[in-house]
Amino acid sequence: MALDEPRAGDQQFDQGDGLLVVVDRATYFYVDEPLRIDYDESERVYRIRSNSQIIPDKIRL
Repeated sequence: MALDEPRAGDQQFDQGDGLLVVVDRATYFYVDEPLRIDYDESERVYRIRSNSQIIPDKIRL
């Protein structure tokens, strides 16, 4: 999902190099450990991961 602007209540995390990660209020409730964004070269997609889970959606830029 892509948004033009963060909404009220969204959590914003500046990852540097112009990358801003925005997590909506309902989803942030489930984020209880650090997240990282990995790039899968074989599929040419990004994935959001934590130590205990991989968020299943693939992000193409």
